[in-house]
Amino acid sequence: MPELIDDFLNSQILYSGLCEPYRDFDWLAFKKGIVGKAISPTISESNRLGKQVENYFRVCVEHHPDYELVASNIQVFDENRTLGEFDFILRKGHQLIHVELVYKIYLNLVSGVFVGPNNNDSLVRKRTHLKNNQLPLLNSESGRSAIQALGLDPKSIQQRVLFLGQLFQSEEEPNNELGRDVVYDGKWISRDVLTLAQESLFYIPEKKFWIASAPKEDVGWVTFSIALKQIDKCMETKRSIMLWEKTVQGDLIKSMVTWFSK
Repeated sequence: MPELIDDFLNSQILYSGLCEPYRDFDWLAFKKGIVGKAISPTISESNRLGKQVENYFRVCVEHHPDYELVASNIQVFDENRTLGEFDFILRKGHQLIHVELVYKIYLNLVSGVFVGPNNNDSLVRKRTHLKNNQLPLLNSESGRSAIQALGLDPKSIQQRVLFLGQLFQSEEEPNNELGRDVVYDGKWISRDVLTLAQESLFYIPEKKFWIASAPKEDVGWVTFSIALKQIDKCMETKRSIMLWEKTVQGDLIKSMVTWFSK
């Protein structure tokens, strides 16, 4: 899905300084180096959104004039137990950089807390795990050993966080834990109160297409009745879905429909 590279590059940073004292990766400067580049289409067809994003970032690094990909997905073990991994080790000039890449979709609950689409994850939980587990791994004995096995000096590596994603707002417009300057990609609504316009057309993308900023031209739009059947099929297995609506006026509305209530 090389056509999604532009959508990936347009992804928003959820919140600058989210994992202080660890610094953010300079996403804006990085993107400037990609402008005008013909990105290679060799991207995995995996349906896992996280794996897709890793592939997009890897391909962009490989085409970037200022960065070199040194290693990626470096597993860290403690005897037979996996402690975690380092997402990317990049070289910029003489500087080595560990980039911890995150792409998440969160829904703003009425309480102001952001949770994942299936209510089994939260922004606070992910942030805490990054700060207390993933990022400190570089300073652990096991983490240093994994880096040294690559012939690199752990002390020479800077750590950066690239936390990208999408946010969906409740119709009640509650407060949120990120402050006032929040950019929402759409609204979310539970299935039990969902109403659809019968004259509109609808598109329910696979998860690997959730990163798209708008549906591509060749997607399969369906009618109101077919959309409801597709939605309810997902709800039966407790899977929230992304829903695009195209009104008769041609407007596009992006929503997340959840199996759980507010």
